[in-house]
Amino acid sequence: MKEKIMRLGAVLCVLATVFLFPEAGNAAGQAALPAFAGNEKVMYLDGKNRISIEGKHIISVEYVSSNKNVATVGKKGLVVPKRKGKTTIRANVVYKKKPAGKKQTVKLSYKLTILGKAGEYFTYDTDYNGTQYEITGLTQKGKTCKSLYVPSYIGGKKVGIIRWDAFQEDATFHSLHLSDTIKAWRRGSKESHANLKKLYLGKGMRKFGYGVYLSGCPALSEIIVDSRNKNFVAEDNVLFSKDKRTLYCYPAQKEDGLYEIPDEVYRIVNNAFSSCKNLKQVVFTENLEIIEYNAFAGSGLTSVTMTDEISYLNGSVFSGCTSLEEVRLSKKLTEIPYDLFKGCISLKSITIPARVSWINNMAFEGCTQLTQVEVSSANRYFQSKDGIVFSTDGEKLQYYPEGKKGSSYVVPEGIKILEDRAFYGNSSLKEVTLPEGVETIKTSVFSGCTGLMKLDLPDSVHTIQKEAFKNCAKLTEVKLPDSLTEIPNGVFSYCSGLVEITIPKEVSSVGSRAFKGCSNLKYFLADSQNTTFTAVDGVLFSKSMQVLYCYPQGKADESYTVPDSVRRLKEGAFAQAKWLKKVAVPDAVKYIEAKCFWACESLETVKLPKNLKVIPESLFEDCGMLKIVKIPSSVTYIFANAFKKCTSLAEIKIPNNVEGVGSYAFHSCKKLKTATLGAGIESIGKKTFARCRNMKKMVVKTLHLTDNSIGSDILFRSGAQNGKGMILEVPKSKKLTYTSYFKKRGFLGKVVAK
Repeated sequence: MKEKIMRLGAVLCVLATVFLFPEAGNAAGQAALPAFAGNEKVMYLDGKNRISIEGKHIISVEYVSSNKNVATVGKKGLVVPKRKGKTTIRANVVYKKKPAGKKQTVKLSYKLTILGKAGEYFTYDTDYNGTQYEITGLTQKGKTCKSLYVPSYIGGKKVGIIRWDAFQEDATFHSLHLSDTIKAWRRGSKESHANLKKLYLGKGMRKFGYGVYLSGCPALSEIIVDSRNKNFVAEDNVLFSKDKRTLYCYPAQKEDGLYEIPDEVYRIVNNAFSSCKNLKQVVFTENLEIIEYNAFAGSGLTSVTMTDEISYLNGSVFSGCTSLEEVRLSKKLTEIPYDLFKGCISLKSITIPARVSWINNMAFEGCTQLTQVEVSSANRYFQSKDGIVFSTDGEKLQYYPEGKKGSSYVVPEGIKILEDRAFYGNSSLKEVTLPEGVETIKTSVFSGCTGLMKLDLPDSVHTIQKEAFKNCAKLTEVKLPDSLTEIPNGVFSYCSGLVEITIPKEVSSVGSRAFKGCSNLKYFLADSQNTTFTAVDGVLFSKSMQVLYCYPQGKADESYTVPDSVRRLKEGAFAQAKWLKKVAVPDAVKYIEAKCFWACESLETVKLPKNLKVIPESLFEDCGMLKIVKIPSSVTYIFANAFKKCTSLAEIKIPNNVEGVGSYAFHSCKKLKTATLGAGIESIGKKTFARCRNMKKMVVKTLHLTDNSIGSDILFRSGAQNGKGMILEVPKSKKLTYTSYFKKRGFLGKVVAK
């Protein structure tokens, strides 16, 4: 009410001025003094610029440069640089204040700086149709500039676009000036310019790319827009569309604690107020309807009161607002989207409006003080009891607040479904009792319930979805119901307290990552009536014993021999088995799937079957103690990451039948000294042997490599002195071509023929 009275008073004052003092109105109607259009005060030697004067009733303009050795200026305002230095551009302007008035003269001037060629500061390329240049990056000199000016022209060709990620994060510029010809800055979603304080947009700027606008500029305090720009306007350093219906950016370092959204604003775009730590409160106006992704994320807001005209909120709008304590949501909202209040650690309660028909429980992730979620009594889809949200028919438990206290909870009778993430992240609960009748436990329902120790699942439960119990580190006992038919991926991942698990009789599918990170799991048991699975010595197999599904990670044995009946090792079968040092795989095994031995931290040796056809992706990745492995001669391909970070591996010989080696296959094998590539190799992926710091010699026997079949940086930072001490041994007939291929990919060592 106070603000409305103040506005009315301001309007009455303006009306009084116009009617009581009409000459003041005439003065206001007079043409403004002429001025230079734009703000192009820096140029490059290989550029050009056309200046002009803006203003009404201009009769003539005469331009002159004070130092013609630095730059000249033509009659029509064309500025041509001659050499590096400074000059003053002057304009003698004859004009009239009124169409019928007397001639007036005004002298204008500004200092112009000519830098070196643009190529000293920028990398650039022509666009897809060759009509203009795109800025693609910065040189070292460009990265270290405090004030960075993007040119209008380079060598007579217009510069129109700044390509994605052109301004790297290690650039130090504090101010950025986009010249008049720049139409688009295609900023990426993760682009960050930590030092940028001042931004100037020229008259041609139309679009910030990929919908990220000016996020990632935590030091930004000043935004200036050329008055001739038809797309944007800046008022009090806040960036709007020209009609002010869209608010694009409120600078992160703007010092105001309270901001009133202008009446014209209909939409607030992605990241508009993100990281504005000084901002404590925003006054929303009646015309505002849409607030987009991340709009106030990480800001200093302490309270939010929405008008009821706001009908749409995108995800993460208030995520990371750690001081946010009070929120009043618009009555027109129909959805509570993902991550809406993620990490709002001061939020204690909230009320869901009447029209909301869908709640994404990720909206409240990390709200560790949230104890109460109320629902409007007029809502036809949800109800709340004791601060817990249910469906109105009483069959679904929607959300149990993350900050709600109490060590135990009994789910009410009649509940059939626990919705996605229903109990997610609640650290107080130790025991949850589910009544008979619960049928479905959806994705991540108990994920992150770090205090949960015991859970009995009633026989009515027939479906448990992925990651339902992920990161329940204290969960030591779970009885799975006989009605269960599937154990999905990640369902018990990182349940480090789990010691044993029994596979019920109807289960016919176990996900490859169902028990990932269960570091103390010692035994698998299987119901004797199960026709799909069996367990022998705690290891899970198919009933026929032809498929080995999972070796428990906490099993204390240091060696293991796979039974002769086995024909296949499933994905991740031995992954993270922390005590195993030696594994023997019989020759009868034909197939080993991806990540089978991933992150076996003690594994030293593995005997692979002699008829194995491929080394699958990430087979031994992160096996830091693996010292000896013989690749069978039957292998035809080694897939990506197969031996990545095998930091104890000293030597590798790739047999002649191998046709290709995937990217990163031996990346970061720090103790690897020699590697031999067999005669059949036709392709090598990127960074295959990168960061092998002790590599001394690579023997290349193949004659089949081409310039297109060798990936980039295959020996990046490998060998002593960044590779200068390495020897590359190649066939005599290929010395010249292979030397060219490997040098092109950064090899710095010595090439010898043999």
